[in-house]
Amino acid sequence: MKTMTSRSCSRIATFTSILLAVVLVAGCAPKVTGMVDVPVGDDMATQIKKGTTIYTVEDVPAFVMNGTDAVTTDFSATVKVLDVLDTRTIRVDILSPVPFSHQGPGNMGYLYLCQPLSNEAEKLPDGTVVYSGEGYPQVIAGQEYNISGVLQPHWLDYPRVYIPGSVEFKQAPVSLEGPQIDMMGEISATDTRYDVVPLSWNVGWNTLQASESPVVYMSDFNNGGPLRWQPGPPVRVVQQWSYLSKKPLITTISKDVNLLVPPTGMQYLSTKDGSIKRWYAPDESAFVAVPLELDALPPYKTLDGKTLTITEQSIASGSKAKTLAVPVLSGLRQIVVVYGSGSITNGSILVEAADKGMSNMSDGIWLLRINDGKAAWIRCGNRAAFTEGFISGQEASFARVGSLLYFTHSHDGQIGCIDTTAASPSITLPEKVNILLTQLYGRGPTETEGPLQAQLASDNGTLIIEYPDANWNAMYYAVDASGTVIGSLRVDKISTTSF
Repeated sequence: MKTMTSRSCSRIATFTSILLAVVLVAGCAPKVTGMVDVPVGDDMATQIKKGTTIYTVEDVPAFVMNGTDAVTTDFSATVKVLDVLDTRTIRVDILSPVPFSHQGPGNMGYLYLCQPLSNEAEKLPDGTVVYSGEGYPQVIAGQEYNISGVLQPHWLDYPRVYIPGSVEFKQAPVSLEGPQIDMMGEISATDTRYDVVPLSWNVGWNTLQASESPVVYMSDFNNGGPLRWQPGPPVRVVQQWSYLSKKPLITTISKDVNLLVPPTGMQYLSTKDGSIKRWYAPDESAFVAVPLELDALPPYKTLDGKTLTITEQSIASGSKAKTLAVPVLSGLRQIVVVYGSGSITNGSILVEAADKGMSNMSDGIWLLRINDGKAAWIRCGNRAAFTEGFISGQEASFARVGSLLYFTHSHDGQIGCIDTTAASPSITLPEKVNILLTQLYGRGPTETEGPLQAQLASDNGTLIIEYPDANWNAMYYAVDASGTVIGSLRVDKISTTSF
């Protein structure tokens, strides 16, 4: 369960500011640098008269010749424009359907426009030529269009389709399918309370929608931690208790939310026995906890003979805790748990471990993988493989996308990744993701009180990277499996959101 909050000097903002401050990246109208002449194409009657076409009057549909006969279209397809030859002829790649068994190389064809394009076109700074005509969309090489018309009977070499008018030539809709990302917006109610409203970011459509009403509110938030939740339905929110009064901080407002109450011993991350790392396992409806660190105390020099005890307890009333004791590898003098997910039956824990007699840069990064209740230690690399490890300075940030665990630590660090299900998992540094990270560092604030690292989150199979812009507004980037940015949004610096 991962929470990402926008960095700000003011923790709470009004709901209106959350919605109005979100600026979704959109394109700008391109600048035109000049006009170019488009060759004027002859109509079919003239082409037949001149002998510039292989077809005769008997071959060509009557409406093409006289412009008055009724038209019954018999061919529809999506095409990609290859080039515009003249005001009446467009060479295309026929994408779908392709019903031609004896077509020439590729799926190329020609469109004849009974209603011609303009004899002038606009030229953009990048060299793109934009063709137009009354009722036509912008016609640009490389773009796709839906067309319908009449197929030339007994066509030769390449199919020719006669397009009656601009109505039969339309821009193909751009696929706007994209992941739906769940977020939470925190709305100021009083100086010590905020309401939590679910938000939905549709990356494909570039929209943000809000629930009609809050689902929970948090009191005395200055003495609590960041909101911890998982999307639904129903939305699951983890209860918190005040550090000072020990009173519960979160109250449900909506029936469409489950308030998850950690069992005794897991309610605080710092306990009398030391600190713990805790997470929620939704498949088991249980919380899982493990000691944050184990140290070899004098007179011992290593943790040989010690065990790492993982505890799991269901949220069901009357449930009892279950444990899995995993022997610590020999020769280690310290282990620090930096991330955990899953259950004691099937789960994984990432650990940074100090080897006896070795320098810090040689300390190991280990994955404790649990399958069917059996645990195995797998070394994934060392601190030198990933920005000097996880435990120095500010807390590292993690996000899981399927079996891939992404992480980053410190301002100078990169984003690393481990495939937790690989036979031999190791730390990799995804190239495209880290190129983006370098760009974000260059666009960020120039004056900071200390190192400023990126924050990671995930939802619906999508990695989300957050880093502030130069004005401290939070910028969120949705990244697909290839490392390509598929959407972004901006939340102003006084708003608080979480993933």
